[in-house]
Amino acid sequence: MSPSTKYELHYFGYHGVAMTIRALLCLGGADWTQKVEIFENWAAIKHSSSPFGTLPVLNVFKESGEILEIPESLAIERYLAKTFDMVGSTEAEQIQVD
Repeated sequence: MSPSTKYELHYFGYHGVAMTIRALLCLGGADWTQKVEIFENWAAIKHSSSPFGTLPVLNVFKESGEILEIPESLAIERYLAKTFDMVGSTEAEQIQVD
């Protein structure tokens, strides 16, 4: 992770499935913010705010200017675990993490 990489998590204003994502961002020492989506407004904006019309979505703003948009909680969790070197270095450790 580059020190200038920034993360923006899009989710509703409650814990839900984004709790693990938030924990990974904190444990990884990431510079991150959360954009809280209002549940009552979600039906009207979901297809313009999310690739699959679902949340959570993580936007990764890289130093190079590249922006990654990662939908789906498991994909986000696996990406962050790899980014922050939390996946284990051996096959046995990786199985334990999964």
